[in-house]
Amino acid sequence: MGSMPGLDPQAAVQTQWRAFPEIPAWPQLPKRSEKERMNRQGLSGLPGLSWPSAEQPLFALSPPDLTEALEILKNENRENRLERAAFKPEEAAGFFAFLKESSRYISASTLAVKGQAIGPVSLGLSLTDENGKPLLSSKAAMRVLAEYITLHCRWQARKLAALHKPVVVFLDEPFLSSKFQPEDYGLGWGDVQGWLAGIFTALQEEGILTGLHSCGSGPWDWAFGLPVEIFHFDGFQYMNLLLENPNGLKEFIRRGGTVSWGLVPTGMVKGSFPDPAELFQIWEDAFGNLLKRGFDREELIGRSFFSTTCGLGNCSPGVAEEAIRCLGTLVSLWRANISLR
Repeated sequence: MGSMPGLDPQAAVQTQWRAFPEIPAWPQLPKRSEKERMNRQGLSGLPGLSWPSAEQPLFALSPPDLTEALEILKNENRENRLERAAFKPEEAAGFFAFLKESSRYISASTLAVKGQAIGPVSLGLSLTDENGKPLLSSKAAMRVLAEYITLHCRWQARKLAALHKPVVVFLDEPFLSSKFQPEDYGLGWGDVQGWLAGIFTALQEEGILTGLHSCGSGPWDWAFGLPVEIFHFDGFQYMNLLLENPNGLKEFIRRGGTVSWGLVPTGMVKGSFPDPAELFQIWEDAFGNLLKRGFDREELIGRSFFSTTCGLGNCSPGVAEEAIRCLGTLVSLWRANISLR
């Protein structure tokens, strides 16, 4: 996962490499400042955005200005002029520390390095216009947001590519769940899928692996139909929703998709962390259920990653350390009991 508690970017980078040595992410540090929160990072170049207060930015563009802003961003994407969407040092201390410090940790066992950015729907719900309405209510504004996110993700990926490992970039969509109804904003699921697919396709054209994080409840058929390579969901809370109708997941895996099982909660459950053996049993039960539904055993094993349920950035350092320890034990159990059979 991308976020980490604490204020020290070097320490967060070290923790990322220790916790996720195969695919470490640059660490988001939301406790440092408002601008380091997921839904605020990297927005300094977004046309029409101002900061009347430190807590809440304001987006204000007239219809003609929206059209002009979209054309500007499209031209910059076409011409590979990406600097507008670059991180500022005060927005992402963990990103710059990751680029600087990773040469100390990178090795042959490193499969890839991971970046992340907020997805268009969650950003569209986080930003408001001068009337206090979320930008998700305006298709014209959302086209600008999606183009800007594409610009930023491409900039981020090119910087990470300097580490000479494959790059995977995730879009984080915590607001996309069964509670979200696009019709409430004058939209359809086709609009949502179109924005996401456009960003993923632009990244894949440059050889960048793509991922989608959705920590809300399913069903996730809208996600399994996207051209994304890795899907991460909260399997600790919502495994049963996946098992109720797994056909979307089956097709996703058959197309070459990978599922990242978020099984380790980033908080205490009834005063303590679950036993890793209990978490492994949750996955093994689901695994057996999916095999009965016609999933290919080796394919499912080969296309499974494991992670925490959601970001660690809002936890205490002690809880984050316990989650990391629990995850390591869970993966060891999985490798010993499943992947090596």
